[in-house]
Amino acid sequence: PNSNVLLRALKLLHLTNPQLTQFVSLEDVCVRKDMTIVEDGNMIGRRPASDAIAITSLLLGESTDMFSNLEVLKSKCITAIESNDVERIELQCARYPGSRRIVKLALVNAAQRSVSEADVTMETLSSWLEEAEKEGGEGGNEKLALAVRFRIEERKIIDSISDISLIDDELLKHVVIDASDDDLEAKLSSFNTFMDSLNLPVNKIRAQAVEGMRLGAIATEDLESEDAYISLPPNAVIDATSAVAEAETSSPRLAALLKKLDSQQSDGFDVMLVYILHERFVRKDDSEWWPYLDLLPTVQE
Repeated sequence: PNSNVLLRALKLLHLTNPQLTQFVSLEDVCVRKDMTIVEDGNMIGRRPASDAIAITSLLLGESTDMFSNLEVLKSKCITAIESNDVERIELQCARYPGSRRIVKLALVNAAQRSVSEADVTMETLSSWLEEAEKEGGEGGNEKLALAVRFRIEERKIIDSISDISLIDDELLKHVVIDASDDDLEAKLSSFNTFMDSLNLPVNKIRAQAVEGMRLGAIATEDLESEDAYISLPPNAVIDATSAVAEAETSSPRLAALLKKLDSQQSDGFDVMLVYILHERFVRKDDSEWWPYLDLLPTVQE
C-alpha cells in the first residue's frame, strides 16, 4: 500500500514520470565522492533527486536504530499526501527532521549493494587496463583503456561512498523530531496564557498546533468579513522605544548599546535586532517576552 502512496507523492512533486502506474524504483543519480548529488535540483525546472530518496526511504523504510521514530514521521507524511498540498508534502515527506542524514545513509546502502554485486573486482579491472594498454603495440587499445579507466574511477567513488566509517558521526545518530508534540503544546499553552495576561482590547484568536504547518492561529468565535480579530496596544508591542526603556531596567549596559545604535540609525532595526537576540539567548525565561520568543521556530524547524 505504501508504494501506491509513494507514487502519488512523487507525481505530485513532479519527481517521476506522471504516466507511471506502479512504483518500481528510483532513477539512477550521479554522486560525487563527498556524497553530494550532481545537479540536485539546481537547474530550472528540475526538482531535487534527494527529495525522491528521502520520501522513498521514509515510506518504504523499516524501523531501525537510525529510524527510531519512523511511524510518527510516516503517518505525518501520508496525511500530507492525502491532502494533495504540495508544500505540505515537501515539508512532511521530503524535508522531515533528519532527512538529509537519511539520504546520505541511502546512498551508502546503495553503494554497498553495488560493491557486493559487482561482477568484477578492482584487481580484475586493473589487469584489464594493463592488457588494454599493451594491445596494439606502442599506442595500445586507447578506446578500451579509456573505458576501463572510467570503470576504475567509478568503482573508486562507489568504494569511497560505501565506507560508512568515513561519514560524519552526526549521520550515525538517531533521527528524532527536534521538539516533541508535548513540548510544543506546553509552549503554546504558555504563549496563550501570556496573550490573555495582556488584556488586549480585542482578541478572537488563539495559537494552536496545526498538522503539517507546526502551528497557526484559530478563531475562538465566529468572524465576519472585515472583523477585527486582534488589537495590540503599545504596551503589547516590541519596538525600538520600548526596547530601550525595558533595557534601562534589566541591563544598563545593553541600554547604552541600544541608545548608541538608535542614534546611528533612524528606523530602529538594529535596536530591535540586538534587543530580541539578547532577550532570546541571554535572558531567556527571565524575559517578559519569553512565552513568545520560546515559540519561535528553531533553525532545524
